[in-house]
Amino acid sequence: MKATIFFPILCCFASFLHAQLSIDFANGNFQGWSGDSSKFAVVNGALQLNDNNPAASNLTYLSLPAATTSETATTWEFLSNLVFSPSTTNFPRIYLSASQSNLSQPLYGYFIHVGGINGDLDALQLCRQDGNN
Repeated sequence: MKATIFFPILCCFASFLHAQLSIDFANGNFQGWSGDSSKFAVVNGALQLNDNNPAASNLTYLSLPAATTSETATTWEFLSNLVFSPSTTNFPRIYLSASQSNLSQPLYGYFIHVGGINGDLDALQLCRQDGNN
Protein backbone atom coordinates (compact mmCIF):
# COMPACT_ATOMS: atom_id res chain seq x y z
CA MET A 1 0.00 0.00 0.00
CA LYS A 2 1.60 3.21 -1.14
CA ALA A 3 0.20 6.63 -0.38
CA THR A 4 1.48 10.10 -1.02
CA ILE A 5 0.65 12.21 1.97
CA PHE A 6 0.36 15.97 1.86
CA PHE A 7 0.58 16.82 5.52
CA PRO A 8 0.85 20.54 5.87
CA ILE A 9 1.27 22.39 9.02
CA LEU A 10 0.79 25.92 7.80
CA CYS A 11 0.39 27.10 11.31
CA CYS A 12 2.97 25.59 13.62
CA PHE A 13 4.25 28.88 14.96
CA ALA A 14 3.69 32.02 12.93
CA SER A 15 5.11 35.31 14.08
CA PHE A 16 3.45 38.59 13.14
CA LEU A 17 4.34 41.68 15.15
CA HIS A 18 5.16 39.50 18.14
CA ALA A 19 1.88 37.62 17.79
CA GLN A 20 1.99 33.88 17.97
CA LEU A 21 -0.27 31.14 16.68
CA SER A 22 0.19 27.96 18.66
CA ILE A 23 -1.90 24.89 17.94
CA ASP A 24 -2.67 22.40 20.69
CA PHE A 25 -4.22 19.20 19.35
CA ALA A 26 -5.14 17.88 22.80
CA ASN A 27 -8.90 18.42 22.33
CA GLY A 28 -8.96 16.72 18.89
CA ASN A 29 -10.94 19.61 17.42
CA PHE A 30 -10.15 20.55 13.80
CA GLN A 31 -12.64 23.44 13.68
CA GLY A 32 -11.41 26.07 11.23
CA TRP A 33 -9.19 23.61 9.37
CA SER A 34 -9.61 22.72 5.69
CA GLY A 35 -9.01 19.30 4.23
CA ASP A 36 -9.54 15.67 5.17
CA SER A 37 -10.14 15.93 8.93
CA SER A 38 -11.79 12.47 9.00
CA LYS A 39 -8.42 10.92 8.08
CA PHE A 40 -6.56 12.45 11.03
CA ALA A 41 -6.69 11.69 14.73
CA VAL A 42 -5.14 13.08 17.88
CA VAL A 43 -3.16 10.43 19.73
CA ASN A 44 -1.46 11.37 23.01
CA GLY A 45 -1.83 15.06 22.16
CA ALA A 46 -0.16 14.73 18.73
CA LEU A 47 -1.72 14.97 15.28
CA GLN A 48 -1.53 11.65 13.44
CA LEU A 49 -2.57 10.49 9.97
CA ASN A 50 -5.20 7.79 10.38
CA ASP A 51 -6.08 6.72 6.82
CA ASN A 52 -7.44 3.18 7.00
CA ASN A 53 -7.71 2.77 3.20
CA PRO A 54 -4.57 4.26 1.67
CA ALA A 55 -4.20 4.03 -2.09
CA ALA A 56 -1.27 4.64 -4.42
CA SER A 57 -2.71 7.98 -5.51
CA ASN A 58 -3.91 9.13 -2.09
CA LEU A 59 -3.46 12.79 -1.21
CA THR A 60 -4.52 13.67 2.32
CA TYR A 61 -4.09 17.06 3.95
CA LEU A 62 -5.11 19.51 6.62
CA SER A 63 -4.49 23.24 6.38
CA LEU A 64 -5.03 26.27 8.54
CA PRO A 65 -4.38 29.88 7.56
CA ALA A 66 -1.65 31.63 9.53
CA ALA A 67 -0.84 35.31 9.31
CA THR A 68 2.66 35.97 7.97
CA THR A 69 4.31 38.96 6.39
CA SER A 70 7.47 39.67 4.44
CA GLU A 71 8.09 42.77 6.56
CA THR A 72 8.92 40.87 9.75
CA ALA A 73 10.62 37.58 10.52
CA THR A 74 8.46 34.48 10.54
CA THR A 75 9.45 31.30 12.35
CA TRP A 76 7.92 27.84 11.96
CA GLU A 77 8.55 25.16 14.56
CA PHE A 78 7.14 21.63 14.37
CA LEU A 79 7.91 18.07 15.29
CA SER A 80 7.68 15.36 12.66
CA ASN A 81 7.82 11.77 13.86
CA LEU A 82 7.58 9.19 11.08
CA VAL A 83 7.02 5.63 12.28
CA PHE A 84 7.54 4.26 8.76
CA SER A 85 10.29 4.45 6.20
CA PRO A 86 9.30 7.12 3.67
CA SER A 87 9.69 6.24 0.01
CA THR A 88 9.66 8.24 -3.22
CA THR A 89 5.85 7.77 -3.35
CA ASN A 90 4.97 7.80 0.36
CA PHE A 91 6.23 10.86 2.24
CA PRO A 92 4.88 13.97 3.99
CA ARG A 93 5.03 17.54 2.78
CA ILE A 94 4.72 20.24 5.39
CA TYR A 95 3.60 23.45 3.72
CA LEU A 96 4.96 26.64 5.25
CA SER A 97 3.09 28.88 2.84
CA ALA A 98 0.52 28.24 0.11
CA SER A 99 -1.61 30.42 -2.16
CA GLN A 100 -4.74 28.41 -1.30
CA SER A 101 -6.01 26.09 1.42
CA ASN A 102 -6.77 23.17 -0.97
CA LEU A 103 -3.35 21.58 -1.14
CA SER A 104 -4.37 18.90 -3.64
CA GLN A 105 -4.81 21.55 -6.38
CA PRO A 106 -2.14 23.54 -8.25
CA LEU A 107 -0.80 26.29 -5.98
CA TYR A 108 2.12 28.58 -5.28
CA GLY A 109 3.99 28.05 -2.04
CA TYR A 110 6.86 26.56 -0.05
CA PHE A 111 6.99 23.22 1.72
CA ILE A 112 9.35 20.90 3.57
CA HIS A 113 9.69 17.51 1.87
CA VAL A 114 10.45 14.89 4.54
CA GLY A 115 12.39 11.78 3.50
CA GLY A 116 11.75 9.59 0.48
CA ILE A 117 14.51 10.82 -1.79
CA ASN A 118 15.79 7.54 -3.26
CA GLY A 119 15.89 4.04 -1.77
CA ASP A 120 17.27 4.35 1.77
CA LEU A 121 18.33 7.97 1.23
CA ASP A 122 16.20 10.41 3.26
CA ALA A 123 16.49 14.16 3.67
CA LEU A 124 14.72 17.34 4.63
CA GLN A 125 14.33 19.59 1.60
CA LEU A 126 12.92 23.10 1.36
CA CYS A 127 10.94 23.17 -1.91
CA ARG A 128 9.01 25.76 -3.88
CA GLN A 129 5.85 24.83 -5.75
CA ASP A 130 4.68 26.80 -8.81
CA GLY A 131 1.33 25.46 -9.97
CA ASN A 132 1.89 21.73 -10.54
CA ASN A 133 5.71 22.04 -10.60
